[in-house]
Amino acid sequence: MLVGVSMLLLSAGALAELFDSVGTGVEFAAGLTAAALALIGVFSLLYGAAHVWASVLLRRCAHRDSPVVPRRGRMRHEACARRAPGGWPGRDR
Repeated sequence: MLVGVSMLLLSAGALAELFDSVGTGVEFAAGLTAAALALIGVFSLLYGAAHVWASVLLRRCAHRDSPVVPRRGRMRHEACARRAPGGWPGRDR
């Protein structure tokens, strides 16, 4: 997410150059750079947010011995039961 914020700050610098430019060639280059950096910044923020969301889901389902531990005939967390009905692949139960 830090990469996304830094790219958005770099695009803000390119926008400042766009609004206070010397010539038309500089305006075009600054506009293209600002658009590219803003696109990369937004994509990086979304990518980071998806990883944070996935880590929250994994932590919610993580238990001591196995990801899905039955408690009194039911799954400990209903979210774990929906995401891993047969347990996690590759793990011994």
